[in-house]
Amino acid sequence: MSYNLEVYQGTDYLRTFTVLDNNNTILNLTNCTIIAQLRRNTTSSEYISFVTSIVNALNGIASISLSNTVTSGLSGNYMYDIFVITNDNKKYKISDGLVTIKPRVTR
Repeated sequence: MSYNLEVYQGTDYLRTFTVLDNNNTILNLTNCTIIAQLRRNTTSSEYISFVTSIVNALNGIASISLSNTVTSGLSGNYMYDIFVITNDNKKYKISDGLVTIKPRVTR
């Protein structure tokens, strides 16, 4: 599922979401890992990893976050994606999209 994000420069960013399988059923995240990265483009070797967390494994709730220290150094547009890695080492993309960094005015 594609979903575009807006992140305000210099702020803490947190997005909590429910992970669904291909049948739109909640995915049990017990023993799973969530990974997510932000890049300028798909070929960029430089990236920023989101901090990921499984908030409620049985209900498929996970989160991604960036600290204000990280977002302070960002500007412009990026791409991101989020993957879940299951306990049997299968990797599934659960979301992707564009990230727009909104410039900070107050310092």
